Amino acid sequence: MMTIEKREVTVREITRGYVNNDEQGVRGYDGQLDIRPHYQREFIYNDIPEHGTSYQLNLTNFAGQVVRVAFYAESTVSNADNYLHFGNIVIDKCAAVNYQAAICDGDDYDGSQDNNPFYIPADMYKIGTNVFSDYRPSTGAGDVDSMLVLTLIVHEYFSTDLYVTLCEGAHYGPDENGFDFDAEVGMADKRVRYTSSLGCDSLVTLHITVTPKITVHIEDSVARGEAYVWNGAEYYVAGTYEYTTTSEVTGCDSTTVLHLSVYQKEEAIPSVQAQSLLIAPNPVKAGEPIQVLTSFTADELANAHIEIVSATGALVYVQHGADEPFILPGLPISGVYVVRIRIDDAIYISSLLVK
Repeated sequence: MMTIEKREVTVREITRGYVNNDEQGVRGYDGQLDIRPHYQREFIYNDIPEHGTSYQLNLTNFAGQVVRVAFYAESTVSNADNYLHFGNIVIDKCAAVNYQAAICDGDDYDGSQDNNPFYIPADMYKIGTNVFSDYRPSTGAGDVDSMLVLTLIVHEYFSTDLYVTLCEGAHYGPDENGFDFDAEVGMADKRVRYTSSLGCDSLVTLHITVTPKITVHIEDSVARGEAYVWNGAEYYVAGTYEYTTTSEVTGCDSTTVLHLSVYQKEEAIPSVQAQSLLIAPNPVKAGEPIQVLTSFTADELANAHIEIVSATGALVYVQHGADEPFILPGLPISGVYVVRIRIDDAIYISSLLVK
């Protein structure tokens, strides 16, 4: 005798005790239902006495419907009837709930701020579009199972590196990033951070190289009355002079500073012996002219260099060239003096007493 028993079960009950044994088949409903038969095409299981006949079910297209199924069980008692159980499976509807969110690369996603149950660590997504799903069973009568789907868009942080080489003291900016400064040797790089509407920062870094200003100092001197030639110019007066050039490689200026002094040139003393000089009157009154009595030719007089030096070594009178008669002006201050005349390599000297 066959007894038919009507049952209504839910998908949740069908999936309870779900086991997938590959070629040995797939079972559910706490082992009472063979979802996929042994070796796919065998529908009679002689090696499973508690389940004589099984059926493969495809429930994909039956959401919200009642499906009638039959279960066959062999009796475990000798000469007892076997049973074929019929029942209805209620295929619950599964509600799809879609969420969409956007974050910045490197941040964990916490769905609580968007009222969803997802939490996605930073190492589980990639830059771009990511899709995550989560199955949530119903919580009671009248409720349905839910499939939660999160589409997570991950935005990349952007970093821009700019490079500039400047001369010391040069001014940079303002540029499009707001960088505005005077170049100093050893100064740090400049950075500015931008924040988008999504909160993802973009960092712009200006890497700065400053070429030091080169200044060279030169100290030199020149005899009074002679020209000091430097960088194509002549200098006769003591002072500080600057000359600036621009490097073809760096484009930066280099400055050379000349500190020039002027000295009184001492006359070289010839190796010849000085000759005596005859002058009159000697002694002479202050202010009275002096006549040189030593004879010289006209050419010698034209080339004569006459100096009168005091007893302290001060040069009180200088004259270049002379005529006949050879007259020197009188000296206003009394004292002892030396009259020195140089003609070519010859030197003539005489002492002079002024009363």
